[in-house]
Amino acid sequence: MKKGTLLFVIALAALSFSAQAQKRLVGYHSPNLSTRNIGYEMAIKPQFDYIALDFSEGFACVRVTMADKHTYIDTTGKLVFGKQFVNVNPFSGGYAAVEVEPGSADYTFIDHNGKPLTDKTFRMPRNFSEGYAVIKVDVSGGGHYRYTYMDTKGKLIGEPRYLAATNFSEGYAAIQGNNKNWMVINKRIVATANNLPYEEVYQFHDGLARVRVGERYGFIDTAGNLEIPMQDFWCDDFSEGLCVIKKGGRFGYMDMTGKVVIPCRFTYAEPFSWGVALVSESAPDESGMVTERGVIDHDGNFLVEEKKFDFIETFSEGYAVAVKDGKYGFITANGRVVIPMIYEKARSFHDGYAAVRVNRKWGFLKLDLTGEKPF
Repeated sequence: MKKGTLLFVIALAALSFSAQAQKRLVGYHSPNLSTRNIGYEMAIKPQFDYIALDFSEGFACVRVTMADKHTYIDTTGKLVFGKQFVNVNPFSGGYAAVEVEPGSADYTFIDHNGKPLTDKTFRMPRNFSEGYAVIKVDVSGGGHYRYTYMDTKGKLIGEPRYLAATNFSEGYAAIQGNNKNWMVINKRIVATANNLPYEEVYQFHDGLARVRVGERYGFIDTAGNLEIPMQDFWCDDFSEGLCVIKKGGRFGYMDMTGKVVIPCRFTYAEPFSWGVALVSESAPDESGMVTERGVIDHDGNFLVEEKKFDFIETFSEGYAVAVKDGKYGFITANGRVVIPMIYEKARSFHDGYAAVRVNRKWGFLKLDLTGEKPF
């Protein structure tokens, strides 16, 4: 092959790979840099001692007093289902896993009416994801656990025989057989890749799944092809086309071609969410926690400098909880305060609601993006 032809083929392959990578980057959010004021109101007055779960599919979970067990509420603040639970999970895919008997670690799934999906109980199951929940079963009665999936009709998909299983994500999951090799399956429970010789395969994100052998990490596609070769440094899962990496004790970001696009200069770094990521170049405090956090965009540019706020939570639904002088409020991605810092505590927005604490009681703010209803 002539040199010119070879270079053309290499360039074409690179463009093809880049195009395939870019196809995966759909559905993520641009940073919320809006200068428009938002409306909000105290939709559920402060009345709860404790918030266990933020809103998901129209339900949150609270303790009215700390002496109570967990109770679900609806978006009006009404207690629902007429019962309390020892431990709870958020609703996902129409169901929530709840523990009824103290100390049993046995859970059942309830629907939006509080009715059980099945009369069976399961040992700490995972939430439903894309129509399936990972179920762990003691197959011998002596703590010999194996995994399988359950559908939303309460039916187990085959016998529990897998050593490990990931949640379904983007239509695919990974399971580990008794030979310790992994396979990738689709939602028809048909294998799209077999005999993958990794110690661990993680959940799919942006079309790729992280894989590990020892301390080395790489990424495979749904056919099991190693799209990003094994790296000699730690990698997180992809989010919004970038993944957090750690080299030389510092964090940075790698793109879906395996190129480090934001250098490893941070002492703390989170995955991208809603177009931005929280990072820090500051040293940890005495407890080992990095509290001074700034906000960067996909190019690594600071939108909010580290010392502007005492603490910033992960962005959710375009806004983040921020703390200044012991008071909590909410900011946009460029650090503009849109809900004043007047609260004792605050939690992130989920389903348009955010829990805030006033006079030692928790209630919920509701976003009103059609107008302004300041509290």
